[in-house]
Amino acid sequence: MSNPVLKLTYFSAWGRAGAIRAAFRIAGIEFQDARVSFQELKSAPAGEYPLGQLPVLSVDGKVFTQSGAILRYAGKRSGLYPSDAIEALRVDEVMSIADDILASAPQDPDAAIKKTKREAWVAEKVPKFLNLLDARLKESGGPYLLGTSLSIADLILFGLVHSVRTGNYDYVATDAFDKWTHVVATYEAVKAHPIVAAEIAPKADH
Repeated sequence: MSNPVLKLTYFSAWGRAGAIRAAFRIAGIEFQDARVSFQELKSAPAGEYPLGQLPVLSVDGKVFTQSGAILRYAGKRSGLYPSDAIEALRVDEVMSIADDILASAPQDPDAAIKKTKREAWVAEKVPKFLNLLDARLKESGGPYLLGTSLSIADLILFGLVHSVRTGNYDYVATDAFDKWTHVVATYEAVKAHPIVAAEIAPKADH
């Protein structure tokens, strides 16, 4: 059976597709890396993106949505999603914790209110998630969640920390996660991977 023709569509940022791109590239899986602007998304013909959001993955012309589902597909194709049930459970747990952190980030149109909410979020809500992530990574012996084996969970964890480190969260200090040393160690190990390093390297304007 021939390999499917893949087209991944997302913005240029790491965001919700950086881990997918990295997983494909680490395994040498060919795919079309389609990068669009927010305006191109908004002006796309009805039905091009089924939910009106990105990323989407086209597999032999059939379009799939949901970044977590697409990443698991990429993980299975690339060998970065374990076949062992317990190891897969560990990966899924970390991915879900990262999703919970992202989903719980407060929003508000009023800047002052948003600042207050974000400060409380970092001080009161985020630590319980990071405490568990740090414990899981400590148990593994590092540098990754599964010890010396890189997984899609590590790529997701990298993206979470990277978004904070690069100032993508208003009113959240770029070093807000730094006291969780095992989380940071995994972040640094993933960042050092040549595929990841190339993905986050500043791109020249064209």
